[in-house]
Amino acid sequence: MQYNEKMAAQIAAFFTFRQGGAIEILKLMKLMYLAERESFKRYGEPLTGDSLYSMDNGPNVSKTYDTCKNKIVSEYWRTWMRDRDGNLLSLIENKDPTDRLSELSIADLEILDSIWGKFGGMTAGQLVDYTHTNCPEWKDPKGSSIFMPYKELLSILGYEDSVISELEERITEQKNIDNYFKIAL
Repeated sequence: MQYNEKMAAQIAAFFTFRQGGAIEILKLMKLMYLAERESFKRYGEPLTGDSLYSMDNGPNVSKTYDTCKNKIVSEYWRTWMRDRDGNLLSLIENKDPTDRLSELSIADLEILDSIWGKFGGMTAGQLVDYTHTNCPEWKDPKGSSIFMPYKELLSILGYEDSVISELEERITEQKNIDNYFKIAL
């Protein structure tokens, strides 16, 4: 699947609201990565289709991170989130977004609820420590970043090679379909 900026923005809004309307970018990135990882674990597919990277502070969802840092401009993102204020992001409208999360399925929301329940009370620093220790797919990039292929994550999550090949093929097919409709529109 192609990167779905609408889904990424809605997931960011979900976690930001749960945090009280404002959230540290680093904490948001860890929560979003953990949700992406959980989706692979449960269903063998990504939530947002974001590129995954190992960075100094742990694994990261790259395009969403660039959007948070204003390196990528997303008009849709701006319907949910204010421009960052230092290292904080905040909602444009601090009210429960659950009834407006049209991109997210019930299964997606269950993942987000699960991740929030398990990790929402942690600080950004605690989440960094957690991902360094508990996400073996993370490799120390020593001040740089290292691309993390989906295949590698799926292998670490315990999928067999034959299943990984099938899942990768399905993800590639979905990207091709997404590209076709993007061009056709």
